[in-house]
Amino acid sequence: MAPKPIELILLRQLASRLPLPVALVDAQGVLVYFNPAGERLLAVDYAALGEYPISPFRRAPRPSPTGRVAHEGAGHAHRRGPS
Repeated sequence: MAPKPIELILLRQLASRLPLPVALVDAQGVLVYFNPAGERLLAVDYAALGEYPISPFRRAPRPSPTGRVAHEGAGHAHRRGPS
């Protein structure tokens, strides 16, 4: 396994201490870590799964001029913020 950037190492340390589920994805679209809260949410042990490519999901939502978030290929948009 190639060495990880220091930012990813530090984020993993921070995420491991947070009570909320956190998943870390690298620049190549590979899931490189999720914390214990994420393990409980997904019912998967990270140590058993390991790094996992999630490239179909790596595109971030992009805001539209209407204030909605458009997802590529999703066919619908979600509102941000309170209604």
